[in-house]
Amino acid sequence: MRSRYRGSLAAAALALAACASPQQKIQKEFGYSTVAGAFEALKARKDVKMTSQDGWTIIEDPVSSTLWSFAPPNHPAYPAVIRRRLVERDGGKVAEMTALCQATHAACDKLMADVRGESAGQSGAESAPR
Repeated sequence: MRSRYRGSLAAAALALAACASPQQKIQKEFGYSTVAGAFEALKARKDVKMTSQDGWTIIEDPVSSTLWSFAPPNHPAYPAVIRRRLVERDGGKVAEMTALCQATHAACDKLMADVRGESAGQSGAESAPR
């Protein structure tokens, strides 16, 4: 009976080891695990252009056709970054937008709704500049 539990514990340990943590999933999908990590890594690069627009820090990466928009500290969704990039899909280039938001769930949802509305042609007062 004791060996049966050992086998179950070993199987459970292997199953847990195989599962990626939420931070690892964010790292894989977004490239950085935190907003601060993304900002520091991008800021250190010499091949990007950094500007400011309406309090947002904008980092342009021409090599990867990517625009990073970092929310200012007074924004309700701070810390947050919106990543817009051109990617190849179905033989053409399409715009892809993703975000990493570490504020409250409600503030992050509002930010994304504002940004999506802006992308659809509506005006979003607090959305990320491009």
